[in-house]
Amino acid sequence: MAYIHGFCESRFEEIRSILQNACNDGDEIGVSFALDMGGQMLVDLYGGYEDRQRTRSWNRNTTVPIWSCSKSVTSLAMLKLVDNGILDPSTRVSTYWPEFAANGKEGIQLRHIMSHTSGMSGIRQPIAPQQAADEDLMATLLAGQAPLWPPGTASGYHTGTWRHLLGQVVSRTTGMTLAGLVQTKILDALQVDYFHNSGFQGNKAEIVCDDDPTRLPVGRYPLGPVAEMTLKNPIRNHDAPMTASAYSNARSLATILSTISRDGLDANGTQFLRPETIDMIFQEHSRGEDLVLQKPLRWGLGYALTGGGDLPDDEWLPTGNRVCYWGGWGGSLVVMDCDRQVTLAFTMNKMDRSLPMANQTARRCVRAVYDVLGA
Repeated sequence: MAYIHGFCESRFEEIRSILQNACNDGDEIGVSFALDMGGQMLVDLYGGYEDRQRTRSWNRNTTVPIWSCSKSVTSLAMLKLVDNGILDPSTRVSTYWPEFAANGKEGIQLRHIMSHTSGMSGIRQPIAPQQAADEDLMATLLAGQAPLWPPGTASGYHTGTWRHLLGQVVSRTTGMTLAGLVQTKILDALQVDYFHNSGFQGNKAEIVCDDDPTRLPVGRYPLGPVAEMTLKNPIRNHDAPMTASAYSNARSLATILSTISRDGLDANGTQFLRPETIDMIFQEHSRGEDLVLQKPLRWGLGYALTGGGDLPDDEWLPTGNRVCYWGGWGGSLVVMDCDRQVTLAFTMNKMDRSLPMANQTARRCVRAVYDVLGA
């Protein structure tokens, strides 16, 4: 029998039941879920087990690889550089990284990378896992190749290239690595614990997956040419810095990302980002079939946006003009709702590879929250 611990306001007790049932039915092994509203943590629930054998109980400080939910935190760090005037989303990437202009990429702007519309979602040539981990090699390959599709015309999720592309921009403008930027500008500034980079050896849960979690499911369904070229190469494993994954839990994610939902205010009520910078998130950069994920998506600056009822994810996400979100490989999720100052986060260790965005437990929790809020 798995138990769910932590606290939640009485009106949100349904979430505890959802998590409890998911763990006891075998849909989940270990989970955490958090809800921040207006700077107040109203739900911080966690439970189940850290390991496949169910011998180690999931505790308040258990962390787990969150895969691409890490991109949401990295996007916040990039927005901090924009807010500080160091970067401009409309500036050509080659202004920061001159070599990048080669092979038809001279018109690609920073906003194209942040919104996954740059045409640079993958490496054209086959590479080995150790090569995907080589920052200098990846920078050289990306700088030298042509886009996989005309930049700015469509999105194609930058699964494994995003961190290398942004990492070059960050290192050339600040002298920091991408991981160093996140540590300095986000984690230290917001005083957040339990968000860790590669090599973390502390309190972490085991990833439970039937096969290699670092390989995307190529061959399980038909892929278009861009998706095939993007997904054929291995992604970094869950020890990769910040954008391929980090270790965290729902409470820490909700604390960090509530800065978006509260129009730039941090947990202490200090203006961390200007409201005008937050507004940039919600400027639409693409809408339509994502060429890599092969599902309809609407991209803002660094985050996916809800679509007003005509996109698949709108079936379970809240309505509103200023709602952004993203998920991690296997089922984790973050939702930032500026209309209601609501931030949701969900993490787990059992990988569900059947859905491209948030597992069923996460979706049920989101709907339970908004059923209470009447949205």
